[in-house]
Amino acid sequence: MNLSARLLSLWLLIAMLPTMYGQKDYAEQSNYLLYQGAYANDQNLLNQQQKNASGPRQQARLKFRYFAHFAFRKMEPSYSKTLQELNELAKKTPEAKPYAHLAQSIYYDKLRLDDIGLEEAHKAEKAFHSQSPIDHYHLAKLYYLIYVYHTRTEDRPNAEKALHAGIRIAQSRGYHELLVNFYNGKASVFNYNKGGVAQRKAQDSSYYYLRQAEIIAKNYPKEITSSSKIITQLNLSDYFNTLRSESPSPVVRDSLVKHLSNAFSINLPSSFIDLHAVARGQKALLLIEEGDLAGAGKLLLQNQTELEAEAPTAYYTMMQNAEALKNLYVKMGQPAKALQYADLQLKYFGLEYDQNVANKNKAVEAKFENATLQNRLLVAEEEQELKRTQIYLLGTLLAIISLLLYHNQRSSRQKLKIQSAEAERLDAERLAAELQLSLEKENRERMAAEQEILKLQKEQIERDHLIQTLRLEQKQKTLEKIEETIQETDAAKELQSLLKQDYFNDKNLDQDEPELKDLQPDFYDKLEHTVPKILTGRDKKICAYVYVGLSNKEIASILNVESKSVRMSKYRI
Repeated sequence: MNLSARLLSLWLLIAMLPTMYGQKDYAEQSNYLLYQGAYANDQNLLNQQQKNASGPRQQARLKFRYFAHFAFRKMEPSYSKTLQELNELAKKTPEAKPYAHLAQSIYYDKLRLDDIGLEEAHKAEKAFHSQSPIDHYHLAKLYYLIYVYHTRTEDRPNAEKALHAGIRIAQSRGYHELLVNFYNGKASVFNYNKGGVAQRKAQDSSYYYLRQAEIIAKNYPKEITSSSKIITQLNLSDYFNTLRSESPSPVVRDSLVKHLSNAFSINLPSSFIDLHAVARGQKALLLIEEGDLAGAGKLLLQNQTELEAEAPTAYYTMMQNAEALKNLYVKMGQPAKALQYADLQLKYFGLEYDQNVANKNKAVEAKFENATLQNRLLVAEEEQELKRTQIYLLGTLLAIISLLLYHNQRSSRQKLKIQSAEAERLDAERLAAELQLSLEKENRERMAAEQEILKLQKEQIERDHLIQTLRLEQKQKTLEKIEETIQETDAAKELQSLLKQDYFNDKNLDQDEPELKDLQPDFYDKLEHTVPKILTGRDKKICAYVYVGLSNKEIASILNVESKSVRMSKYRI
């Protein structure tokens, strides 16, 4: 593994952790404190958040921060236990699933189980997008992890896709620390091109993104972690080192030295002291090429002292440094020291090998655990499917029984309703018939009463008409008599006229009889049928006057006789 690959590996390791300090989001603060080596402060921050975590989502988020803390510090029992707790929490609530999948993916990343790690990462991505609101910070970190997986398998299209998704979130949300990491990743992607014009363009693009990362680090110095700053400087020095090997020049050499010096000036926590060793190693190689063996030896010995003081650390870096010292002392003609560092190189190689074997064993165990878990999940899914099928069949059976019962009840209710409606119809018809009969009876009675009233009204009209006619006739006769009396001056003639009055009245009665018969034909028919040929015309006329309701006085006035005479006639009749 060359120096550039080693730098990329170191950078990929730390890029998951950084973010700025001082943000409101405690997760960003936790990452910053964790990377800066302020473990106690990070622990206090998480413990404080423990008091405020409400709801399953906040609890799962906090649980993931504890996992990240323990995993970064390689506290094996603690982070394995926390991972298990997070997975158990995810079984109870869907809101914990994105954090459980993300933690599981990070665990597989440490064991270099890229296939199942990437699978867990995609599960986490899907789960994060199902949340509302989305946890953009952890989603952006997830995209970086997906980029790491695709980088190891040299899947450039998907690596760039993950980078672009992460850059969009970091730019829109102001995650400057993450943006520096994404720009470094973007620069590394362009290093895949080898040879020709394409390589030259790729190098230019790589330098562009590295410069953008450096500018952000300068504009936001309190938001960018030390590791991101030194990684950016090491990547820039690696760029100029590559450029120097193609076209050496003092300008390129000065740029290389400048970025290495910038890397030296950045303070790092002890957990990342090997990054300074990488910078000194690059500077030592440059001095060896230029013939300054003493200066190179001084830098490499400083590395050896610091790396051994912080052991155990990255054995690969210690092995590389021991190899560089061995080669240096060979050039300097000091075989004893060269042999000494050759032995150290073999020692570190053995430790590195043992570490790799241990990691592989853990990876095998993790694969076995994952396979077991997948089998359990498969069995659980099959059991769930069987239960769902049973529930479905039971539900279907209950639905059919319920439907039959409902149909029977509905049929019974419908039958009762029809019977009730039929009975109501018959009652209505009976009531209607009775009402019809009653109406017909009332109509007959009303018509009979109306006919009787009409008959009485007719008779009354006839009587009134007869009386009025007789009165008019009598008045006419009386007026005529008065006129005749006035015209005659002879009193004897008047007396003679009055004596003959009775005669004229009888005659008038005979003349009025046809008119009375015309007005009251039924009365005269009954009268003649009852007493035929006994009554005189005057008697019949008096009978007619009595029939129409005239008093004796009124009859006497009409007949021009005394009331006494009328009474005697009525008595005689």
